Amino acid sequence: MELTKFDLKPCSTPLTGFAGDTTITIGTIMLSVCVGQVTTMVNFLVVDEPAIYNIILGGPWLYAMRAIPSPMPEITRTRRSHHDQRKSTSHTNMLH
Repeated sequence: MELTKFDLKPCSTPLTGFAGDTTITIGTIMLSVCVGQVTTMVNFLVVDEPAIYNIILGGPWLYAMRAIPSPMPEITRTRRSHHDQRKSTSHTNMLH
């Protein structure tokens, strides 16, 4: 990719690791990501730390790419004796 620090948009955001340690980002960068036949721009937070992963993709991106179903329940309303009752229905379709 041949990116440099000059390609980053300055941003200092604290990130908490799985072990509870905190790392401050050095910037963000918008990159084009292609999955299957879908290409989208993704904003990445960049840290200057050794890591066993190249990237960690968060939930919003995974939901947008339909890689996993959204955990947000659908709210349906039913009318019963002059008041609304909300009933949550969960998604059961899983992608394989």
